[in-house]
Amino acid sequence: MKIGIKERLQIQRHWLQFSVLLFAGLFILVSYVACTRQTASISADTKAATELASTECLSAAKKVLGPDAEVAKCGRLTAGSELESVAFIRLKQFAEGPEGIAVSRLVILQKVDSQWKLALDVAQQIQNPTGYIGIDYIDDSQQYPGFRALFSDRRSDGKAAFDLDLSYLNPDGTTEGIATEISWNPATKRFQEFSVNKEPEGFQKELRNPPHIHIGKS
Repeated sequence: MKIGIKERLQIQRHWLQFSVLLFAGLFILVSYVACTRQTASISADTKAATELASTECLSAAKKVLGPDAEVAKCGRLTAGSELESVAFIRLKQFAEGPEGIAVSRLVILQKVDSQWKLALDVAQQIQNPTGYIGIDYIDDSQQYPGFRALFSDRRSDGKAAFDLDLSYLNPDGTTEGIATEISWNPATKRFQEFSVNKEPEGFQKELRNPPHIHIGKS
């Protein structure tokens, strides 16, 4: 049986269409495999980088706070450093609750030019490298065991930003007074008190040399 020219052309057309579809399918398959491998590679690299950062954050924290240091946050919390570590010493006699973690000390460390620097130090008082935060004076008659620390990703003005609320902790586990809100001020390039209830509203200046008084508890 002879095949006519039309039939031959039709067969060739079908074969060409089949070849195009086959090539397209192979191309999609190869692209999918390559993309999957690349995604897996990126995921593995990201995981490795995260684990390395976590190790660095914990190591830096232990150098400042000792072997009992715990890391609450590790990463780029602000635009002011390569890496930041928020670490603390837990007061184990007080359970963690809605008001935060009970800590005897808390620090924020910033890695700048491969060197870790102390950006915030919370012990008996709250201090940054410039001065004291959230106080008008130091009452030497008060001895608080620590603070309640509550972390957030949003400030009280609604802006997305790393935010830390600190409340003085009484010996019985209750908190004293109003919490001091701490956030990063890009203008001054340091952690400062932030308040929407003070005049002027916003970031508050720290005190370099607050007065010492002794009034005791009423």
